[in-house]
Amino acid sequence: MPALKAYPGPVLIVDTAGNEGPGSIHALAPALPHKVIAGTSHWPQLDKPAEFNAILDEFLASVGASAGPSAAAPADTL
Repeated sequence: MPALKAYPGPVLIVDTAGNEGPGSIHALAPALPHKVIAGTSHWPQLDKPAEFNAILDEFLASVGASAGPSAAAPADTL
């Protein structure tokens, strides 16, 4: 938890429905935003890739929108 608390960047926990115990990261850090993908194993990105990618796309769009235009590098510098 100390490393997570020290991280200054955007955070989103994407978790499975089976991870609801008192030691789960969203229970230990309830202020962090999290999404649950039901019906998945330990690998939600493999079990339900479309749902996982939709969540990730939404998160990345929100991070990009809040960062403003200077956050993205021009295509010719990549």
